[in-house]
Amino acid sequence: MLIIGIIIIAFLIIFLVLIGVLRVYAMIDWSFTEEEQQLDIQLRILGFTIMKKDLENLNENENNLSKHIQLKHLKYVHKFAIENIRFEMLKTKTIVGTGEPDTTAVLYGMLQTFFTIISAQLHDKGLCDCRLSANFEEAVIHSDGQCMISWKLRKTMRVWKRWKTKGE
Repeated sequence: MLIIGIIIIAFLIIFLVLIGVLRVYAMIDWSFTEEEQQLDIQLRILGFTIMKKDLENLNENENNLSKHIQLKHLKYVHKFAIENIRFEMLKTKTIVGTGEPDTTAVLYGMLQTFFTIISAQLHDKGLCDCRLSANFEEAVIHSDGQCMISWKLRKTMRVWKRWKTKGE
């Protein structure tokens, strides 16, 4: 009986240590054009896929998504994202154009700034390949890419616990 108790305590200690060091990885693949929008999300822990979601034609599902997302939930997601998420990889090829050269230039500048900031964070890892181009003659948006972010599992559990204890 004592041996079984020691084994159970050892498994609990190993489990708690793993929760403290494990990272959840989210792989996000996207392809956006004027005709089609596709978003694939995979969550992985220790190489095992724990969730896989494929979303197509996001404009058609916009009303369904907005019903479930409330402003108070976004506050917690934003706080969690700023404090805990780490970019692991970003690869994208994006073409933007508004049909108006001056508006396209402003949009291109804003996107280039965003990509530069993200590239600076990922520069040490060498896992950033952001290609951005502008089409000044016609209105077009086309983006294909892949992004991987990670966060520690224990921080996810803390945020979820706070969220649930506040009754929201």
